[in-house]
Amino acid sequence: MMFLRTRGGKTGFILSMTVLGLGLLSGASAILDIDTDGYVGVLQGGDDCVDQTHAVFMNGTPECDDGQPPVYLNGQYDIVDHAWVADGTTYHLYSSCCTISNTVIYRYTSTDLRTLSAPTTVFGPNPGAWDHSSIWAPYVIEHAGVYYLFYTGVDLRLGEADQYQRIGLATSTDLVTWTRAPVNNCSDPNGDGCVYECDEPWTTWGDGGDFDNQCRDPMVVRDEANGRWVLFATTRHNASTQAVAVATSTDLLNWTGTGYIEASARVSTGVLGQLTGGVAENPFVTAHDGTFYLSWTDYWDTEDFWYTTNPRTAVQYATSTTLDADPTGSANWTYRGYTPDPGVNGSEVQVLSGDTWILTQSIMSGYSGAWPEQRRNLRVKRIEWNGDGTYTTENNTDLACRVPSAAINPGVPEQCGDSVDNDCDAGVDEPMCVGVCADADGDGYGTSGTLSCSQPALDCNDANPSINPGVTEICDTIDNNCDGRVNEGNVCRRRRVFQWISDGQIEIAKKL
Repeated sequence: MMFLRTRGGKTGFILSMTVLGLGLLSGASAILDIDTDGYVGVLQGGDDCVDQTHAVFMNGTPECDDGQPPVYLNGQYDIVDHAWVADGTTYHLYSSCCTISNTVIYRYTSTDLRTLSAPTTVFGPNPGAWDHSSIWAPYVIEHAGVYYLFYTGVDLRLGEADQYQRIGLATSTDLVTWTRAPVNNCSDPNGDGCVYECDEPWTTWGDGGDFDNQCRDPMVVRDEANGRWVLFATTRHNASTQAVAVATSTDLLNWTGTGYIEASARVSTGVLGQLTGGVAENPFVTAHDGTFYLSWTDYWDTEDFWYTTNPRTAVQYATSTTLDADPTGSANWTYRGYTPDPGVNGSEVQVLSGDTWILTQSIMSGYSGAWPEQRRNLRVKRIEWNGDGTYTTENNTDLACRVPSAAINPGVPEQCGDSVDNDCDAGVDEPMCVGVCADADGDGYGTSGTLSCSQPALDCNDANPSINPGVTEICDTIDNNCDGRVNEGNVCRRRRVFQWISDGQIEIAKKL
């Protein structure tokens, strides 16, 4: 790819990239056994009733109920732009707060995605440098044992309308101590860490107008197939419209702009009549079954204003089967309209256990149903993928309720009490599953009428641990093995008793 800059203007060449990244296999629908459990899915002519990349969640039990209220993560400070990174069993949450000037980045931790620790300061503006006023919108990735934190650095020396926004980078090996990268690839040479500033032919950055120098909210994904990284950021496309810009890098330090996504800049009628306000903040990309989903926040969307009746949402999305981007608007990205939940912004997605998409959203307005108590806290929900490529969201995010797709097929036994048709026989919890399992004598077998687990048979005497379907029948006039019979199997047979005398053997038969 070549990129040229000339005095008095900007000139660029198109870079087209085909990306499978994010752990996807392109054309997953063509795979006959998607979850690799040895059974072909029903849609492919087999008998596996659940054959998909995402897990099933139990529902309808006290512990696993999508009807329960969602989890809210309550931070000490406002949380909008945020990023997650997992380190073993600990989730690290990075967020920026609190004003346009002197905003800093904080870190919270969680072990359960239900509660947050007290925040600690990561780092703040760098006096006298390109990012001396504020730093916003962190995004963290891990590569080769090093963590990379991308952020928005802001220079307000000329006032808010003439502020300069650029993308910065800091690194860490422990997620606690961060150091700005020892590079500066930007037009302001003061200070380390400046890696990209959105000065491209398809943006207004550097053109001299009010609010022209927009370059913020970075999000980075790995394109393993093509050996590169892909950056998405908010920029200003023209005098009235923002758009998501795209750049690529092979080393995370040096970035080359590739284009912008016109679908994120739509101001006319969209899918299902969705209108947009020309804002494209908080870009985020996730992927499922060969499709990339790019979401962004449009807080000027007239269908999410305070006075709107039955609002949709400020968060909208587009899809593509590649991560291609070009200076003409990237026609491969198709505008899809609104996401399911109104009243939120700053959406981020974690893929846990490789098959569970967890969505965190900042509470933005009363349409969220949690206003004002949860204002600018995070709501945690689960993405439920539909067969047509759309999705809904559910409240239950407890991974203890997760059932992998590969654990559902005709070759597994039915598991009682999980609300799932585990064995694909078109029945749930049948026929022995009739309640909560009771095992009073602790022998591992439940009593008749209360069996709700996968024991092989019922316990006919739950007051005696020596009586259950797993023991051997003995001759005692008791049904020891719970098969409905007594002393079966010739356990009470005639025995011969021998009495020895000095001149020989006398056989005495006794019937015992």
